[in-house]
Order: sequence, then C-alpha cells, then structure tokens
Amino acid sequence: ALSNLFDLERVEVLRGPAGTLYGKNTVGGAINLIYKKPTPEFSGQVSFYAGNYEERFFNAAISGPLWGDKLMARLILSDEQTGGNVKNVWTNERAGGGGNRDAEIRLLYQPTNRLEIYSTWDIFENSYDIGDSTSNPDPYTDTGVLYVTRTCYTANSVGYKRDPNLTNP
Repeated sequence: ALSNLFDLERVEVLRGPAGTLYGKNTVGGAINLIYKKPTPEFSGQVSFYAGNYEERFFNAAISGPLWGDKLMARLILSDEQTGGNVKNVWTNERAGGGGNRDAEIRLLYQPTNRLEIYSTWDIFENSYDIGDSTSNPDPYTDTGVLYVTRTCYTANSVGYKRDPNLTNP
C-alpha cells in the first residue's frame, strides 16, 4: 500500500511535463516510487517502532527464489496500530485509534533473458475508531460509534522487458 514506504528502493522525481510517460494529467511532473523486487538470493528485513498513545509499527519482508533463478518471490507484512490521540471530553476516553494491516506478495518470473513478468498482489485493511458520541448530551449530534474499514485487493504490474543488448532477429 502507498502508506507503507518500508520496502521502498528509491524515489524518482521527474520535473516538468511528463505526459509522454505517465499520461496527459502530469503537467507539473511526477513522483515515481520504486519498490524492491524479489531477489534470487534469500534476504529479509524487520523493523519495529513503539511510541506515545499506544502507537506501534511492525514491518517485515522476506525475499528469495521459488524455482531456481527463474521464479522469485518477495513477501511483505505490515501492522501499524495506534490507541488514539483524541480525548472525548464527555466520556473521558481516547478516540481516533485504529490501524492498518497489509500483506503483499511480489512475483518475478524470468523464463529467458528477454522476458520478465513481474506481478504484485496486495491486501490491506484500514480500521479507525472515529469516536463515540453516545454520551454527548447534544441532541443535534449523531449518536453511535463510527468505524471506517476498507479492504482492497490489487493485482498489477505485469510487464515485458526487452534486453537492449540483443538485436532483432
């Protein structure tokens, strides 16, 4: 997911009109986030952070071969939680807590030197407690607890790579 920059390889900043590369609506330039691809050797990384208001972030990634040097995979797991930093003055409780959970798998298939198929699948869930207004004596305020949850599945980035060193047959 875009909110998780844990597995980022590099950031490309393109100045000026980039309509030829990214479409007609990129008049002011573009920012391209390049994430790490699967590797033919086993590798991994882990990060953990804990902070105020029950804030904690956990990220992990593992990469390696699945079938020789032809098929490689990368698995990224992320869990970001917070206890909320807004205090409800009517109930004396904290609100605004919640978090994100994300699981992503990237597959890289290279059957030949001229063909590369790269695909990513991502599932994430955002869940935040907006607040409880049931104890609010104001009759014009909505009552109840509102939870915002979104789950998204994506599959994209299947591409063909042509080796510039090879000539057309």
